[in-house]
Amino acid sequence: AGSSDPDGNPLHYDWFPYPEAGTCRLPLRIDSPAAIEANVHLPEGNEGETLHLILRIRDEGSPPLSSYRRAVVTLRR
Repeated sequence: AGSSDPDGNPLHYDWFPYPEAGTCRLPLRIDSPAAIEANVHLPEGNEGETLHLILRIRDEGSPPLSSYRRAVVTLRR
């Protein structure tokens, strides 16, 4: 929430896992990965394992610009 483009171009969202950065190797499911808000279904894994989730926001400018944010999730039972 709160993202905007100074030129007023539409924004596109892309949520995706970054498995190489975390310690959990179980699959991660993301509902509506192209929506501003996505539901993430966390796997049941070992306590303390981490998952990294990336959000890329891209505009329709010329050239298109992107910004990235990372969420690090630590699994708990």
